[in-house]
Amino acid sequence: MIPVSSGTTVSVAINFAERQLHGIIFFPHWVGVDPEKTVCYQDEHLDLMRSYRDAGPTYPKLVIDEFAPVTFIKDCGQNNEDVIACAPSELPEEYVKRRN
Repeated sequence: MIPVSSGTTVSVAINFAERQLHGIIFFPHWVGVDPEKTVCYQDEHLDLMRSYRDAGPTYPKLVIDEFAPVTFIKDCGQNNEDVIACAPSELPEEYVKRRN
């Protein structure tokens, strides 16, 4: 699980054998009540995100639980800086249609 500055926790599990992805997000209550506060590039607003998190309320958590199929798998090796070398908007048009 990865806690972020907003107090949100994210967990992603990938089952390659069954080609299944399971993601679950635990949002603090304040995000569910006032989600527009999170619509920013948070790295540039960490102190603001921490102030929202600290002001709360934290509970009850808003839980988003989702599954998705894994449609493409490719071994690109370890520490390969070319794997993520551009923004999603810069990917070739057919990129997301790849299947194996």
